[in-house]
Amino acid sequence: MKNIIIITLAICIGLFVSCDKPDNLAENCYKARLISNNSTCGTVVHIVTANSALPQSLWADGNGIKYEQAYSTGVMPEEFKDGRTFFVKVSNVSKLDSQIMPAVCGPLPQYAITFDLVDENCSLLESSKGD
Repeated sequence: MKNIIIITLAICIGLFVSCDKPDNLAENCYKARLISNNSTCGTVVHIVTANSALPQSLWADGNGIKYEQAYSTGVMPEEFKDGRTFFVKVSNVSKLDSQIMPAVCGPLPQYAITFDLVDENCSLLESSKGD
């Protein structure tokens, strides 16, 4: 009886671990959170998916809160409010020049990304507005 319980428990754990979850997205697809949607200084998104293959990009907001995996992008649609989470498929990553608008906007993230908006299965929703 003890062996049956152990085997059943092992099967349940195996099934639970193998289920598709947002942290196990397709390649180049990530769960992101909008940190700042500023039309003057650009938009900053925070990649919240663990184990991202993107380069480490650090950024601190105006309140001194530091973010790892924060990336600059173009302005998001108006319905996107700070704090909103969504899924993206990254198509390009580029290193930003650290001298871009520091007096006006403060420091920007180290990297910029271009992406398409996707659902949790990495299916395209609409093209990215961020270049």
